[in-house]
Amino acid sequence: MALFFLISGYIIPRSLETTPLAGFWLRRAFRLFPLYWFSIALYLLVGISAVTAPHELLANLTMLQPYFGVTHVNSVYWSLTVELTFYAMLTALLLFGLHRATFAILLVSAILIGVLANIGQRGCWISTLSICRSVSPEHSGIATTAGN
Repeated sequence: MALFFLISGYIIPRSLETTPLAGFWLRRAFRLFPLYWFSIALYLLVGISAVTAPHELLANLTMLQPYFGVTHVNSVYWSLTVELTFYAMLTALLLFGLHRATFAILLVSAILIGVLANIGQRGCWISTLSICRSVSPEHSGIATTAGN
């Protein structure tokens, strides 16, 4: 996975620079969403998804379910949330003229991507803070014992 993000970090900014913004997002949407939606449908049809409520399904259809506090239909989808967030961050950098970022901006972006990567792996965007531990011990990465 790290290699994929490393390669994407080089290729995606170049693609954004050479492609009209609307074209970039349309190509990404047509590349990602159809198969993603199909796989969600399969998981639901087979009945191996923890997602049952309509609002959870709708959130999953966006690939941004962790931002809504909703569980992934399948835990492997965490990387798609990070990928989509990465595209949005790079788009923002381009729109603000910061796509040829200095080292400081790259460092901040790397930290943000690391924090956002925790979304899918831990189920909480603030998983390293005590707030998340109090909300959901199973998502905090902290082992709990009976009586605590």
